[in-house]
Amino acid sequence: ITDFFKLFQPTSEACCQCSTMRPWTFFLPALCLFPVWLAIGIREGILISSVSKFYPMMLAMILGSMIAGSTPLGGGIVAFPVSVLVLGFSPSEGRDFSLMIQSVGMTAASFLIFYRKRHLLRGCEDLVANFCLLSIIGVIVGLELLKDLSPYIVNIVYTTTVACIAIVLAYADFINVHGRKSSISKNASCDKDEIQETRHIDEGAIQETRHVDIVRTAVEMETDAENSIYIPTSPPSSISNQEAMVPGTRTRGNEKIRMILQNVCLPFFALAGGILSSQIGTGADISCFFYGSLYNFIMLHGQNENNKPLAISENTLTAASVIVMANTSIFGSILRLTTTKQESSNVVNDEVYAVLMACSPIVVLGAPIGSLFLTQSNKQLLKYLFYALAILQLLSFGIIKISHDHIAWAAIAGVMTTIISCLLMHRLFF
Repeated sequence: ITDFFKLFQPTSEACCQCSTMRPWTFFLPALCLFPVWLAIGIREGILISSVSKFYPMMLAMILGSMIAGSTPLGGGIVAFPVSVLVLGFSPSEGRDFSLMIQSVGMTAASFLIFYRKRHLLRGCEDLVANFCLLSIIGVIVGLELLKDLSPYIVNIVYTTTVACIAIVLAYADFINVHGRKSSISKNASCDKDEIQETRHIDEGAIQETRHVDIVRTAVEMETDAENSIYIPTSPPSSISNQEAMVPGTRTRGNEKIRMILQNVCLPFFALAGGILSSQIGTGADISCFFYGSLYNFIMLHGQNENNKPLAISENTLTAASVIVMANTSIFGSILRLTTTKQESSNVVNDEVYAVLMACSPIVVLGAPIGSLFLTQSNKQLLKYLFYALAILQLLSFGIIKISHDHIAWAAIAGVMTTIISCLLMHRLFF
């Protein structure tokens, strides 16, 4: 067991102290939950009945909890559709179960991130704080003011949006990889040409060139001192102040773009994620991840290599999305559990408590195990997993639920075609 956990040892110097941690402490939330789970199950007499009745959901949540801890999709991607399509829950019951089960699993995964992988959160503290606060406001708005939204429409919007996000991020990933390969190839070609050219220069010409460069450098330094050009010396430390700094100038254009992203896009995505979570039990996590990816792409695309701000890695964004979804699901569950109106659509159903009882010991272990895979070596694999799951959930929901609704299919096809066309135009003309 100890050898298994060595696979996930951090390489950062800041986390060398974690090497002394004992593996069992990674799952402290599970160790705290199990006695309480047994006590409640035995006291209420529902331990065996809940497990025997809802074992299909338990099996599904083995995969769902690991997806929740290692990707920005969250456990709701499995919990909501399985509870509605397989167990026959109503959409509101599926939403309640999704929120409650994630308040267990995502909290356990967040504990492991804070305890074992806190280096992943470096540089996105403001992002996490803003999303946590605004997504709760979105949940309140969704639960109290948007009760009459059709769950069917919300699911179509959510699954289509996630699929489109996956396509856009896959395209951005392709652009980054392609650009990096082109840059490496170009640099290698230039180095080769320089080597060939240098071989034909005699020793006297080399000495003369060096003398001219030294004189020119001295003159430029003297001129710079007279003009008092400001050159930044400290790198940006977080998403709140990541600016592309050009020596001798301040990039006002990038500053304006950053302000728009933070003051307009961030509140929009955070509130939208909270509203989605209030309707289907998930959404705040993918909203956080997409905003961070959008920030990276806009701020980094087209910038000179020497002027680019620090990018936020996918693993960091995934860790942030896990914490945001844990926070959203906890307060969303509190809002639902404290609903006491005697209306069947408002009170949490007893069946939801029973399936929560059955699945809690699964997710409290599965989600932290998923978070252990947030390492540099698994980054590309987790990206591909996210892309595949995003498309798969749209196809599965379409086959099972949309079925012969031609209007819905036409709307989905229109949105997907528009997104792909825009990406093709960007590829061809920009």
